[in-house]
Amino acid sequence: MSAVQGQQGLRAKGLAGLLLLLLAPLAAAECNLTDVELTDAELSQQMTLSFKAFDQTPDQGWRRYYDRGCYSQAAQLLVAYVETHPERAERYTILLMHTGQLLAMSGEDDAALPYLRRQRALEQGKDNPYWDNAAFTDAHIAFLQRDKAALIAARDRIAKKQPIPDTSDWPDWMRGKIANLDVVEGFLHCFDRPFAEAYGQDCRQGLTPLTDIDL
Repeated sequence: MSAVQGQQGLRAKGLAGLLLLLLAPLAAAECNLTDVELTDAELSQQMTLSFKAFDQTPDQGWRRYYDRGCYSQAAQLLVAYVETHPERAERYTILLMHTGQLLAMSGEDDAALPYLRRQRALEQGKDNPYWDNAAFTDAHIAFLQRDKAALIAARDRIAKKQPIPDTSDWPDWMRGKIANLDVVEGFLHCFDRPFAEAYGQDCRQGLTPLTDIDL
């Protein structure tokens, strides 16, 4: 493999990894089930979907419910999918991250932690210059356990990563940014709020400067 091919492979893997971690923050909204309902038949049908269809496709799988503010139903689907397809959860660890995130968004912090810890163990040793998935998971665990020192340590690890290059190989909105740093700083800005709020855009935009927070 040439040096150029190696760099192209790193960019491709980096982009894929970054995209897999994204869970778009939504404005607070009431669950709207007018056009979707999680019946037993629907739950069974969802278990037949491929990983890509269930986890990575807009308005399919658990995202149909998440996008409508139905966090509990999305979490229920994710838990069922991970337990039905443990081999996929091991291969695509983002399933475990999303399960933990949606349980936390539903207010089930204690239930979220085992899934995040499973994901953390599988991410151990995986690294590249542009993101640190293990540190990102550590930040989630620290936030849910209200461990500010551990959260700051995870933020500092992420902050040491290289910014996404300002080249056409990456989407405009990623360029020049450090992957996931805004999410973790949002946890710090809104440390005493529920996960669903701390994950949102208001907290990421820094309503209170980090320098003014009691760290």
